[in-house]
Amino acid sequence: MIGDDDMMSVTSATKKIEIAELAGALAAGIARAACFPVLCGSATKLIGIDRLARFLVEEAPAPTVGDGEPAAIVFKTIVDSYVGHVNYFKVLRAR
Repeated sequence: MIGDDDMMSVTSATKKIEIAELAGALAAGIARAACFPVLCGSATKLIGIDRLARFLVEEAPAPTVGDGEPAAIVFKTIVDSYVGHVNYFKVLRAR
């Protein structure tokens, strides 16, 4: 993966890269913010959403990583006649 010189020097003619090796390098690259995988899907047609959720759970860094106070951002507020104001928020950092 990006930044892994040993992985980059391997060619298909010399050695086959194992799936576990590749997965480890990808996870390390994501944790270092050295690579950013792109996943495609369609929320309206429910295509690839299960894979996206599984990928986030298995490979994305936990929001508890890092120091500091918890942080969240409200990205949408709706008014419901039964409940009142409902805020949708994204957790940026948790304890």
